[in-house]
Amino acid sequence: MKIAFVVWSGEEFGGIERRYVRLACKLADEYKDSDVLIVCRRISMKSILDIIGTKSGLRIVQVGFGEGMLFRFLDLIILIKYIISLDVDHVHLCINPSLTTLAFSLFSRFIPPFSFSMADTTFEVKRRCLNGFYAHFSSKSAKSIDCLSGQTANIIRKYIRRKDVHKIHIAPCSFTDLSRSKTSNNRDIDVIYISRFVDGKGLELIERIYGDIANINFYACGFGPLKPRIPKKRIIKTNESFNLLSRSKIFLSIQKWNNYPSQTLLEAMSCECAIIATDVGETRNVVDDECAVLIPYDASALRDAIFFLLSNPARAEELGKNARKKLLREHTIERYMEYFINEVVGCKK
Repeated sequence: MKIAFVVWSGEEFGGIERRYVRLACKLADEYKDSDVLIVCRRISMKSILDIIGTKSGLRIVQVGFGEGMLFRFLDLIILIKYIISLDVDHVHLCINPSLTTLAFSLFSRFIPPFSFSMADTTFEVKRRCLNGFYAHFSSKSAKSIDCLSGQTANIIRKYIRRKDVHKIHIAPCSFTDLSRSKTSNNRDIDVIYISRFVDGKGLELIERIYGDIANINFYACGFGPLKPRIPKKRIIKTNESFNLLSRSKIFLSIQKWNNYPSQTLLEAMSCECAIIATDVGETRNVVDDECAVLIPYDASALRDAIFFLLSNPARAEELGKNARKKLLREHTIERYMEYFINEVVGCKK
């Protein structure tokens, strides 16, 4: 089995990139007689090494130049040329429908069978027509579409041909890297928020209540086009979220449409953080009332939940322990890996 994962991102990684890098690493370690590699842009190399370390048997191939629109276009041409020359059984594009997946579809007769991901619950919020165009034409030549939730499957189903619907596969779970998770009794951060700074991730709720929580030890960690309207000293960056989460009492997963299958939420669960999550979409696929405080998408409800948990440390600790137990029981990389090989790649064991 020869599989190439195309991690076509920038310098900073979100949940979708971390998920597939971890999957590729697991496959390389689990199937020693297979050839598993990651193809990435040069600017992504550091983020990949931060995730896998130096001990993995995973091969990494860097192509392209750097940032900027011109470089992105050139990098895509170089990527296609490299994939055409590659001797693999399957290529998985670790990205949502985009110009890159469209390019693979256009050159499909020259490249190995390929699949792509669908993880974006905001797919229809911005650039709906363009995203729909990418999904429609990318799916024509793709072998399969890896949907990370039922909600994303329902979204993309609207834009593809009826005869391509059978290519949609829904992951049975999500997962994280438990070997990197840490638990601690010494937690100096009261509340942590880790996310891309984009619309729909709940940043606006934090901005509305910041005046009420200004005296607690709160940090927002992330990157993106939005500039949080909170003091700069409360905004941090990191490529090692587990270190921050192990120091945090409460983790906020407050997306507007869906918190499943948030990679950072799973990381927080593994570190026994008390979870506050918006009760939207398929969030209950990963957390429930036994391991989280579930709230509506509302600033007042968020503020009340934060102060409730800070005032009840025993309950916060109980929720954190329950969250880790639920993660270990239901969201394992072994379960996802079996699904990916059998259904997305189509290599029955």
